[in-house]
Amino acid sequence: MKDYLKYFKVVRTYFRYKYDLSLAELDMMLFLFSEKRFNKRKFEEYRIVIGWHHQMLKNLIKKGYVEEFRKGGGKYETLYQMSFKGKSVIRNFYNTLEGKEIPTSVEANPIFQERKPKAVERYRLAIIVMNREIRELRSRRADE
Repeated sequence: MKDYLKYFKVVRTYFRYKYDLSLAELDMMLFLFSEKRFNKRKFEEYRIVIGWHHQMLKNLIKKGYVEEFRKGGGKYETLYQMSFKGKSVIRNFYNTLEGKEIPTSVEANPIFQERKPKAVERYRLAIIVMNREIRELRSRRADE
């Protein structure tokens, strides 16, 4: 059995810093990933569950994670979809939960940059431990 959620919090924190996402925005993107297209009503249904700010859709559009699919007018309402950029982030998120290592270089991982709050710095060690476990698991599988 795969233990997908063992390092969920570590992966989530890395993605929040790497892609400049709030926790609510990341949760919303995880929800929207399986939605092909959606309107504001569908977006609001889930936004109410996770709470937070009313400008989330506007923020996700501004950051390039969501895009307008069809402009509303007349009897049609505006439809949105996750952009290629948004889908790529979530695919990468799932791949990391599946066992892809998290980079530890300063250039590729903002958590490893200097002058981060102590609460964020503790994730450095967790990422190193997680990556080591991933490598050990791969090595054991290769030996079988």
